[in-house]
Amino acid sequence: MQLRMRSLLYLLLVGCRFLGFVMLAGRVRQPGFTAQNFAMTQQFHQDNGGTLDTILIVLGEFGRSLLVFIVLELVMWLGLRRQWREIVTLLAVVGGAFALNEVVRHALAAPRLPLHAPFVPMRDTGQSY
Repeated sequence: MQLRMRSLLYLLLVGCRFLGFVMLAGRVRQPGFTAQNFAMTQQFHQDNGGTLDTILIVLGEFGRSLLVFIVLELVMWLGLRRQWREIVTLLAVVGGAFALNEVVRHALAAPRLPLHAPFVPMRDTGQSY
């Protein structure tokens, strides 16, 4: 009975997380979100090597380094305990998470304007193609 309740609770948590993800994915597709995202991106690019740019680079590198450190520590700890199946599972989950992240990132990619391309107004030349 205890195992069944734990499984139901886990299923409920997974369902709530999935619902939250669907709501967030819907928000990304709204036109207002794209405008806000572009405005914020332009502000970041105007900083160009300033304090904000440095902070974002340090945070990004710190996050990646921390993840690699944690995974390597877990692999070493599991290796010392000779738990090879757990090592394979851990590496499969981490690799799968990276792959899923890329797939979802490309699937939900909001349209973005090129930041460094010059603005060239188009004019009607009267020609039809």
